[in-house]
Amino acid sequence: MDAKTLAILLEAENIPKRWYSINDETSIVGDTSVIRNVDGLYWEYFYFNERGGKDDYVKFFGKSNVDNEDRACKFLLKELLKIKKSYLKVGLLLK
Repeated sequence: MDAKTLAILLEAENIPKRWYSINDETSIVGDTSVIRNVDGLYWEYFYFNERGGKDDYVKFFGKSNVDNEDRACKFLLKELLKIKKSYLKVGLLLK
């Protein structure tokens, strides 16, 4: 999976865009799950919390940057679907 495909899947799943940032430094605000490519060498995931800190950091570094992107995208999708499920479980609306 690549970042473009991930964005399409997230939209189809009705995941609010404010919940995530894909390779876009300008859209990172508090309470955002982030994946980004770092210098074409590796991908990273982190949760940018409301205090400006990076939580749950994961680095995807392997055979190829394409493989790293695939793993990072799948990881972000899994994390966001878990969050969506927890919201729906307690009856919160996704906006």
